[in-house]
Amino acid sequence: MIDQLYTVKETCELLKVNRSTLYQWEKGGLLTPSRPAPRRIYYTETQIRDFLNPPERPEIAIAPRTTRKKKR
Repeated sequence: MIDQLYTVKETCELLKVNRSTLYQWEKGGLLTPSRPAPRRIYYTETQIRDFLNPPERPEIAIAPRTTRKKKR
C-alpha cells in the first residue's frame, strides 16, 4: 500500500498550524518528513495519522513544585 504524500503547505492546512510550527515539531523529533530531493519535503498520510493519534503512554507522576521563602 502506497501512502498519500502531502507537501508542507498541505500538511499545515491539515493540521491547522503554521509552517514554523511544523519545522519546530521536526526539530523536536515529533514529526519527521521525507526528503526525496533537495528542497522537496513531504509528509506521508501514515506519519500524519500517527502524529494525530499517538500510542497510549503511561501517566507520569509529577511532584508538586515547592516554593521557598526568601531570607531577608
